[in-house]
Amino acid sequence: MEVNLRVNGGKRRYRGLCPLIVEPRWASNTRRFVIAYHPMDQGDWFPLQEDEPLDQQAALFFQKVWFRLEEDEVQTRWSNGKDFLKILSFRAKTKSLIDQLPGRRNTIWEDLSGDPAHKDGKIPEEKKHYRLPKIGVNLTSRALEGGLPGGLPRAPYRERLRQLLGGERKRSVLLVGPSGSGKTTLLYRWIHV
Repeated sequence: MEVNLRVNGGKRRYRGLCPLIVEPRWASNTRRFVIAYHPMDQGDWFPLQEDEPLDQQAALFFQKVWFRLEEDEVQTRWSNGKDFLKILSFRAKTKSLIDQLPGRRNTIWEDLSGDPAHKDGKIPEEKKHYRLPKIGVNLTSRALEGGLPGGLPRAPYRERLRQLLGGERKRSVLLVGPSGSGKTTLLYRWIHV
């Protein structure tokens, strides 16, 4: 691939092997699209037109994205031809503070599901532990009372969150980002809608 970068009126030309990740994404339960990005710049991706050559699409995209990089930073994005990708799958469950209490075996979710030891699947009233409201906040009731700030709309992120949380197939969602990037505002906006 060859990338031409224009910086301060000048032109820099780079040529080499460039690793790319090509990843399918689901826009809905029936519509799929494919994105491509450099492994070092996962936030800078472009939708892949599958009927056009990948190297041409990537070169045009990187011309727009890499112009702000220094020369040594661009050089680190080329491959030495020995790159490989390993697929790793695992399950992890982190322990909460309640799980770490001495002598505790139940989880905070015991309020929400029945105990299989009981015939009807319900926890007897005297054995219920109402811990969930102590560690969580009902944001829906706060929104109804007007105590939840709306913030500025972020249409593409709000729509993606709506697809994940409100679609036919419910999915667990984790909002990740640096402090101040708008994770809480995005969640509040979704609750308001």
